[in-house]
Amino acid sequence: MKIKSKLRVEAMELLFRGRKFYRELSYKKGGKLMKGSDVEEVQKSLNKKGYKCKIDSIYGVETQEAIKKFQYNNCIKVDGIVGKITWKTLFN
Repeated sequence: MKIKSKLRVEAMELLFRGRKFYRELSYKKGGKLMKGSDVEEVQKSLNKKGYKCKIDSIYGVETQEAIKKFQYNNCIKVDGIVGKITWKTLFN
């Protein structure tokens, strides 16, 4: 069973082209802002694809709105959350 799990993880890493999915990214008004290099990678990819947002490594309102537009245009459930499907689509 460990071999299957390891192969599954390796396959997912290949799908993300070296950008490993670590956690869901989201914004909640009044909540603690998510920060990190994974947020920065998402922001850079959004900007490259024409969805403008500030590249500051902070998942705030502007990043959430860019993600929602990206999700809508790519037929992904529009929730503003960068989950595995949004991540995979963003980096393909």
